[in-house]
Amino acid sequence: FEKFNSIPTDREVFFEYDIKTELPVSVALKRYYANGGEEYVPYFSINPTGDKWKRFYSNFIYEIQGQPSGTLYEILFSIDVPAEYSGNREIFIDNIRLTYLK
Repeated sequence: FEKFNSIPTDREVFFEYDIKTELPVSVALKRYYANGGEEYVPYFSINPTGDKWKRFYSNFIYEIQGQPSGTLYEILFSIDVPAEYSGNREIFIDNIRLTYLK
C-alpha cells in the first residue's frame, strides 16, 4: 500500500478487509516521521483461512494516537513460507477500507 497521512489522530480508525490465505499472514503498520526516522509496528498474525474468506477489522487508534503531525503510515502484509512448503503462496485480499467518523 502507498503511504498515507490524511487520517485523524484523535479518534478510532478502522482498517477493514477480507483475506484468504493458506499460510499465516502478519499485519503491521510502518510509521515514517517528518525528521526522517521510521518505526515498524507489528500488529497481529492471521492464521491460515484455507478456502474461506475471513473479514477482519483492525483499530489503529493506538498506533496513530499522539504521533507527530506529518507522520506517514504504511500498512504491510507479509508471510513466512516454510522451506518445505509447496502449496499456494498467494495472499488474497479484498474489500479494503480505512474508515473513521468525521
